[in-house]
Amino acid sequence: MTYTDIDIYLTAFGIDTKKSTTSTNSKWLYVKELLSDAPESTLFELADQLGIEHSFQSSRGVELRQSKFWVPGYFRLFISHLSPFKETAAQLQTALLDFGITAFVAHKDIEPTKEWQEEIEKGLFSMEALAAILTPEFRESNWTDQETGVAIGGDVLVIPIMRGIDPYGLIAKYQGLQGAGKTVRQVADRLFRILGKSS
Repeated sequence: MTYTDIDIYLTAFGIDTKKSTTSTNSKWLYVKELLSDAPESTLFELADQLGIEHSFQSSRGVELRQSKFWVPGYFRLFISHLSPFKETAAQLQTALLDFGITAFVAHKDIEPTKEWQEEIEKGLFSMEALAAILTPEFRESNWTDQETGVAIGGDVLVIPIMRGIDPYGLIAKYQGLQGAGKTVRQVADRLFRILGKSS
């Protein structure tokens, strides 16, 4: 990861990456300084996400297993999108069920009484892949960039769905799926095929 990648990834865990650090040559020392006052539970969550073995049982793991928005036994796909595109994202979520894929759509799956950021984190930390619907304003949103950053940092497959812009930055390394001019059903079918090849 670059320093920018590290900042995006750690920010998704609630780490303050704007605080002053002394390290300029070592990413290891830079991260160590950023995490110096992080809660122990956050450190264990990071370890879980990065596949680092430890003996601590995180309560977050229990919460993730109890998340109600995933359909048990289905492939878990997080759909990253902007609010104006929520209806299409919800339609895609419904279409994917026919392919054995359960999708998390933030604006549809978060109950009014739930803490929305906590629910988004549950989805991000339990997803098996992420589909990013790339509309022109996508790259200007801190939330969508953080969502894709969590996926990339956690070595989770990212599938860019192009709806006005091409994959950029770190997600440019992934082959984009052209969504413009296609029906929701066609996009769902293509996502299914891509996921099948990658598993």
